[in-house]
Amino acid sequence: MIFLPCFSMSMITQEARKSTISVTPWGTLIILAAFSEHRLLHLVRSAVLLCPIAYLYKTKSKLTRLATQILLAEAFHFLGYREFNPVGPVSHEILLIICGDPEIDCYDLFTAVMGPDCCLNASTVCNFLQHATQSTSIKNLIHMSQMIRYEGVRRYDYGNAKENMKHYNQPRPPLYNLSSIPTHVPMFLTHGGQDFLGDV
Repeated sequence: MIFLPCFSMSMITQEARKSTISVTPWGTLIILAAFSEHRLLHLVRSAVLLCPIAYLYKTKSKLTRLATQILLAEAFHFLGYREFNPVGPVSHEILLIICGDPEIDCYDLFTAVMGPDCCLNASTVCNFLQHATQSTSIKNLIHMSQMIRYEGVRRYDYGNAKENMKHYNQPRPPLYNLSSIPTHVPMFLTHGGQDFLGDV
């Protein structure tokens, strides 16, 4: 089995020769989108999707909803930031903005973003932050925000019809049809019952 903490296309194409892949939350959206377009299927025998995310508009996270409503990811992109590191300066700036809202419990950020967890305490969170955090692009955060604001699982919206036409030959980004994922590749999907993001 190949374990992919965050899905990497090059890792799959180079290493997975009819293997079982295991993908954690942010990568699950990418693999579901690829499978819905019948891509990468020839490379995998089966897939394990841990806390898969797709229908983000259903999230119960007040912190995530607030960040989306105030166009926070877009604002940081406009200011020239291109990378989001969960323990870096951009996340620090984001927390300064969001934690001013009395509805948001910033004392326990994991619960605020992902939902209650039986197994995380102060010491495991510190260990997790030292070893498990990964950066992502601000563009990924913008895409996630778009999926929270609008129903459906769709491609990245470039913000205007002209750019969308250039990328998709249509004025709005197309939806991914997750119901078109073939059934011949066995998939195991799992998430916690109180997960704010895992929704498939």
